[in-house]
Amino acid sequence: MHQMTRRFALALLFGAPVMALAHGGHSTAKIRATAKVLKNRNRVVTLELTVLNTASTALILEDVSVAGAEVLSTKGAAKAAGFDVIEMVVRLRFSNDVPDEFTVVLDFGEQGQAHVSASP
Repeated sequence: MHQMTRRFALALLFGAPVMALAHGGHSTAKIRATAKVLKNRNRVVTLELTVLNTASTALILEDVSVAGAEVLSTKGAAKAAGFDVIEMVVRLRFSNDVPDEFTVVLDFGEQGQAHVSASP
């Protein structure tokens, strides 16, 4: 419990509020998310994603995507129980130069999508 409380507080301090967009007829997932660039070299970007589920219903992160980039790999949790945190590392390869800012799309399936900005 102590670990989750600390992670929850860190996510609240550093998280940017992001509301997921629900697919037709489904309730909106409530999350806070950050995307921190760890490495940017030769059009390959390594991101650290932190997603806080602020609802009591579990969320499953089904897909991560970025326009103009291919997801090379993902490492970390893909499911967050109610009031839990997903932490993961994602490697992306951009087809052109890495933009100054880009949007990471987090797809939670029927529970909707969320967008979070990242800057190298």
